[in-house]
Amino acid sequence: MGSPCQWTGASIGAAWEDWWRRTTIKKHKFLPLLVIWGIWLARNNAIFKDKPCLPEITAAQSVGIFISLPEHLRAANQRRIMEVEIDHSRPWAFFDGASQNNVCGGGVVLHLSDSHSFILSMGLGEGSNNYAEIMSLKLLLIFALEKGCTSLTCYGDSLNVINWIKQTQECRNLRLVNLLSSIRMILMNYDNFICRHVYRENNKEADRASKEGLPKAFGTWHITESVDGRSQGYYHRPFIEDP
Repeated sequence: MGSPCQWTGASIGAAWEDWWRRTTIKKHKFLPLLVIWGIWLARNNAIFKDKPCLPEITAAQSVGIFISLPEHLRAANQRRIMEVEIDHSRPWAFFDGASQNNVCGGGVVLHLSDSHSFILSMGLGEGSNNYAEIMSLKLLLIFALEKGCTSLTCYGDSLNVINWIKQTQECRNLRLVNLLSSIRMILMNYDNFICRHVYRENNKEADRASKEGLPKAFGTWHITESVDGRSQGYYHRPFIEDP
């Protein structure tokens, strides 16, 4: 650690406060917590499973967790914040859905090119979060067709929805099954369609748009169109059949 390990204090709280104040390396701050956790697990094994453990082994196991855990966390964090690889030669889009108190909003970010994009914030009526996600994708596909897209790459952060679209996972909710069937009918108008999963960190713009759709009446869209850096917003109420 670069300095002697010292755990001193009149109480556990005081010792923890002293350790936290003196320790300058961030990951080292959590070493006492892992040691205490290891002692707690050893205590439970001794009491409930009749498996006593020597203090030296308990300490070694705790330090082993301390050494290995940050590496796993760092690798997972790097995976989550990794930039999405996008093919800019074809239109691409992000979609997301939100549901609060059974009220749904949808968010879509459609890029026709590097210089021409749309952000859609939509009121979707009542339903679950899965309903909001699927309905957002459906409306994205309709809107993209209206804008002349016949090839499209879509990104969403709901792994369930992505798997349902790819038909690698079965959906058993009748309302959602009907929506998925209507999406497959719409996809017949596309020459090429790709749907990929991304983490929420890579879907923030669509997520924000979906939350902005929550207070909107069912069928109400707010659209922001950006062309060459100039933006214009307007409301739109297309006809939407209530699923």
